[in-house]
Amino acid sequence: MPSTHRALAQPPRCLLLGYALTATLVASLLSTATAEAKWGTYSECGIKAGPGNEHCYSLAVTFTHKLGSIAADDNEVADVGDWQNGAFYDQEQWVTWPNASGNEKTGWVEAGITEGDGRSCCVAYPFVATKTQTGAYHEREAEGPVESGSGAYNYTLIQDTEQNGVYHVYWSAATNTAEWFEVAQYGGGRPVYIEKVEAGLEVASEDNPYHAGRDQVALTNGGSWSEWPEAQWFANAGICMNNNREDTNTGDIEWDPGHNECLERG
Repeated sequence: MPSTHRALAQPPRCLLLGYALTATLVASLLSTATAEAKWGTYSECGIKAGPGNEHCYSLAVTFTHKLGSIAADDNEVADVGDWQNGAFYDQEQWVTWPNASGNEKTGWVEAGITEGDGRSCCVAYPFVATKTQTGAYHEREAEGPVESGSGAYNYTLIQDTEQNGVYHVYWSAATNTAEWFEVAQYGGGRPVYIEKVEAGLEVASEDNPYHAGRDQVALTNGGSWSEWPEAQWFANAGICMNNNREDTNTGDIEWDPGHNECLERG
């Protein structure tokens, strides 16, 4: 199972009912509110991040030696019931370097689209995030939304463009096209070539999700794109996962969380 990727944009809020609660009591209430996962076949999926991570996933994973990773995410439908408490659904890709030595083995870069996160129940916004080699976390969300609905793919590219350990992140200027513009760069000190890519869905929510989405993925060395040569699949119990119905490429998947009849994969 993957480690936690995104952090919550804001902590769950506690309403103080006209009187001051002690620090001990507040801590106890917040711990209780965030520790009880409320969906998934075994009720293991929730909003809590960090130690005891309750985020749940539907992912395709590949190991590679390429400069860049491309993902196109299609948010077909989403309604994040507890979006005002910081819950989110992400369709995204993560790149990591699990075989790197020293402090290079820590950290990751990710990009995709998100719903919820204290902004809206149902509208998707592009985002990019990183955890640095020293453990610092940085995140940016776009001011404007992207198009959603079946067949509306939104592209992202993570690439070491100059082959110097600095990873550039690009969003597309339009749905269903790869009209790249740069939104972030992270590094250096990381290896020049990506070693591992994970792509799919991450859910941080206490409510049973109402969501359906899919993606298409590719790799590049700065020119033409290539399909993933192979992929491993992972999904928490309670998330249905299949090949993207539009193609048979091994890394292209679709998902539909909130169904207890679907068992864990991977």
